[in-house]
Amino acid sequence: MCRLLAITDGKPESSEQILGMFGELADCGCVPVGKPKGHKDGWGVAAYDGGKLAVFEKEPADAYQNPAYRAAVGKVGGLGKTNIVIGHLRKAAVGGNTLQNTHPFVKGQFLLCHNGSIMHEERIPLSPAAKKQVRGETDTEPFFYYVLQMMAGTKTAHAARRAFVKAVQYVKKHLDYTALNIIFTNGRYVWAVREVNAKNDKVRELKLMNYYTLYDGYDRDSGARIICSEPLKIKTILWKKLNNHMLVEIDTKRDTHHVMSL
Repeated sequence: MCRLLAITDGKPESSEQILGMFGELADCGCVPVGKPKGHKDGWGVAAYDGGKLAVFEKEPADAYQNPAYRAAVGKVGGLGKTNIVIGHLRKAAVGGNTLQNTHPFVKGQFLLCHNGSIMHEERIPLSPAAKKQVRGETDTEPFFYYVLQMMAGTKTAHAARRAFVKAVQYVKKHLDYTALNIIFTNGRYVWAVREVNAKNDKVRELKLMNYYTLYDGYDRDSGARIICSEPLKIKTILWKKLNNHMLVEIDTKRDTHHVMSL
């Protein structure tokens, strides 16, 4: 149970403002009915400059009023205009509060963060080599390496997107899950998925369709595109709630934005 953020082509001042307000969700962000407030079990901030990972900071701690989180936000602002910024706030469901369990997960230029739970993640068909790379206890990290396994050898954006979607569809077909709300990037493209399992017992009992949301935003001042688990209260950003079973693809090089069904 987490909060997700992606910013594409944001100016430094707008990215800092958005990241700052996102950090406040660690204290006041939406939580499921009956659950204690806050997403205080870890935070991560990453930024790509010209398609290269230039900032990557995370710790298994509360981001709210955290000097380390503010320092990471400052590093992002210091880069100037970045093509991709990612944020994650963790509310732990699987795995302890350790650095290895803190999102985002990164391998080379690839990065993934997730909101939701995958049950019996050990059934994800990872190769022996991929299994050896998993360091933490979360359900997300094996899925991340499964995505990379599916993407091996892809040479086009279309093939990469198709491989990512196939990984999501495998979990949908073969495993139980609450949600696969995911932000995934290779440094040029951002793929964001809202996929909530309305048949899952926990989703139905706790009415989690209202928690596992994802919003698609556009900043009229900076021209930035923003994906966030909930709308941030910034007047210049226009927000639209994504329907379930939807994928957003943003190409930061060509400045294109597409929303499609999974």
